[in-house]
Amino acid sequence: MRSPLRRHALLLFAVLCLPAAAVAQTAPLRQHTEPYALDSGRHDGAAAEAVAFRATVEVPGAPWLRLAF
Repeated sequence: MRSPLRRHALLLFAVLCLPAAAVAQTAPLRQHTEPYALDSGRHDGAAAEAVAFRATVEVPGAPWLRLAF
């Protein structure tokens, strides 16, 4: 027969493991694929060290962005 202390220790261990199991999986992020046309222009590569192109990509109302090139 198990002692009361051991039984309580096992119960405590089980209770402490429940919160980890409950938050182990998150809901998938909502996403929407949106085409974005961007032209960097023509570059001949003559400059040794220079910024060839710089642009800011913005999508109004988007809480986050993932860019694919």
